[in-house]
Amino acid sequence: MTMLQLACQRSDARGCGRAVGVASLALLSCFGSATITTYFGINASLYTTVNGGMKMGYDAGNDRFVVQYQYLSTPPQYATIQRTTKALSHLAQTGGATYKETLLSVLPTSWAGFSPGTTFVAAGGGGSVYAITPGGSVSTFATGLPVGMAYTTVHWDDVGVFNHDLLYADEGTGEIWRIDSSGAATQMAVLPNLAQPARPEPVIVLGSNPRYGNFQNRAVIGQNASTNTFFSIDAALNVHTHTLPAGILPLTGGSLECFRVFPVLNPNLSIYAMLYDIGGSQMIELSNLSGVPNLQSGDLLVGVETLGGGLVYHTYFDTTASQWNWNLLAEFQYEGFLESLVVAPSSVPVPEPATMALAAGSLLAALRRRRR
Repeated sequence: MTMLQLACQRSDARGCGRAVGVASLALLSCFGSATITTYFGINASLYTTVNGGMKMGYDAGNDRFVVQYQYLSTPPQYATIQRTTKALSHLAQTGGATYKETLLSVLPTSWAGFSPGTTFVAAGGGGSVYAITPGGSVSTFATGLPVGMAYTTVHWDDVGVFNHDLLYADEGTGEIWRIDSSGAATQMAVLPNLAQPARPEPVIVLGSNPRYGNFQNRAVIGQNASTNTFFSIDAALNVHTHTLPAGILPLTGGSLECFRVFPVLNPNLSIYAMLYDIGGSQMIELSNLSGVPNLQSGDLLVGVETLGGGLVYHTYFDTTASQWNWNLLAEFQYEGFLESLVVAPSSVPVPEPATMALAAGSLLAALRRRRR
């Protein structure tokens, strides 16, 4: 176990206003000392800071991150960060009635006439989906979607369970829709209201892999709420309700914030986490993943948002023991609100150029192979 101490000034919870955060060493936040604790020999380092950085994806073909930034701006703003130089460039402005973020989807391959690297995002508050080309041109791809005036998710089905459609989740209404390659949108499901109204946020589509257990060939959907309840939708559009194992969410509360698939085993890959705090959002790089127990290509990474921090898990279904195994990889305390995870080539330590090219190439190939 290692512990990295960073520090910033923090204020209220997300959505309730915050003081501007300034990343530095040896400062105390208003909550206390800001720390990052890692396990299994993982190294944590500050990759960069982003003005109001929130959700993000990785464009493997152009080796850059795509992020929503300047959060609280209406309409939403998007930028790219070149992975090797960390140079941030404004990409596009979309539309919508609010600034509220969307979990975005970056195409790893061509689809619907769009080139690899095209980013799909929802309008602020919902209702429409935009396509942002790698060059920053914005077009409306789909309309007529729910407008819940809350957080939304757009996820491209790269494995083909739902015919490679885009999936759209609207937190404000609890609805899940699908959008085909022509831009036609149809409702898939309305998630059930249990102890509280369903509030879908992170979505991922999982293919055929025994390490997904009973979630094979389903969409898995978390909630933007402090609850152990989450959902899945099978290919026949049946909705299933599930409960997280005890202890995954902290006693102080937390919500499932992000799902990612670890694409390919390569020692030169890192996990990048975005921790939101108005002016001083931090991208933290988690490198040296070789010590993570039984990490395999296709395994799930799960990001949990907590009050002023977050948790990063690796999880898989152990077919021999017939149980899910959860490995806590990193814990962020008072460092910012964990909003997103992506897997991309490492920046530290810097490999030889040929090795880095191999890492980027293997990641791009793996992302493309996930298509059926």
